[in-house]
Amino acid sequence: MSFYSFKIRNNYKPPKSGTTVNPMLNTAHTGTQIFTEYQKMYLPSRYNDKNINSTGGPNTGESFESLKQGFTSPTLKSFPIAMSALTTTMLNDDYDRNYSITSGNTIVQPKELFKNITIPINNNFNQVGQEVELDWWVKKQTKKVINTVLDGEKVKYLSNVYPSIGLKFRFYDKSNGSFDDNSLTNGYISCGFLQEEINIKNSFKKSFFRLYFYDSDNIRSRNLLLTEDIDVFGSEKPEFNLSRIFWFKEDELFRDTMDDRFIYMEARFFNAKTGEVVRFINIPSNIGTPLPISTLSNNNSWRSSKMTILNPKNNNGFYNFKTVPNIGANTNTTITLTQYTLKTQ
Repeated sequence: MSFYSFKIRNNYKPPKSGTTVNPMLNTAHTGTQIFTEYQKMYLPSRYNDKNINSTGGPNTGESFESLKQGFTSPTLKSFPIAMSALTTTMLNDDYDRNYSITSGNTIVQPKELFKNITIPINNNFNQVGQEVELDWWVKKQTKKVINTVLDGEKVKYLSNVYPSIGLKFRFYDKSNGSFDDNSLTNGYISCGFLQEEINIKNSFKKSFFRLYFYDSDNIRSRNLLLTEDIDVFGSEKPEFNLSRIFWFKEDELFRDTMDDRFIYMEARFFNAKTGEVVRFINIPSNIGTPLPISTLSNNNSWRSSKMTILNPKNNNGFYNFKTVPNIGANTNTTITLTQYTLKTQ
């Protein structure tokens, strides 16, 4: 039980009955606070109209002010007031009833003032989310501008067909408007060499094929992985044995998964006699004349020869590669590439 008035805000005196107050200003710093319950506060004026005697009996002429002086006097210990003096006789229903604020902020009974202030503690995760997103963005941009460090050490992968996979090149013969046959009857003559120049002249000796290996057959997004050169010196026909490919020893796919690696091979012939660079694609070997543009557009898989580098973890630890058959001219044992020549319709 308290004999002091409750204060709304700092040094705020209770207003008269019927007065409108704004008990709390809502700001961005404090949040929104509301009244949730009310508490009775016993004001000194409540007992000013009561007479209390020194033995606890009412109506003896002792005023509340006299009692207060007695509590604060040096003779407090001998003050003979009984707590029964403040009993239900004085604290009756009329004084004990709960008063509240109604009609907005209008105070019905200024003697009973209490405010319950709610201070919300909100958790805002926006900043944390932004930090995570920012960290992801920085890593992404860093990866774009700084090349990933890769182990460039390579090991030799051998053909899984013993002793090797056959590799053939069909040139386009402009004189008859057709490609060489599968037996490569015309051979290097179709690309401008004379029979007496083959393996004799430097223009032939310095010519070569170059194989290009990509990670995709999509020409817009693929990455060049490696190249292999094939020297033509010593060959009578553009026909070779593809027995090995040098591949990364620490392939990321092989290290982290059990999957095989698919690569896509294209080829070009660098003609030292004419200075031309001739491109080859993987169209079916039964096609003897140039393709319409629309036909190649509808068969994008013919642009390269698909191959598989076997994951050593799935291949008893052996390093092998093989063709993917039934794509273009690919078979299990042979890759046949044809000069890239198209015709318009």
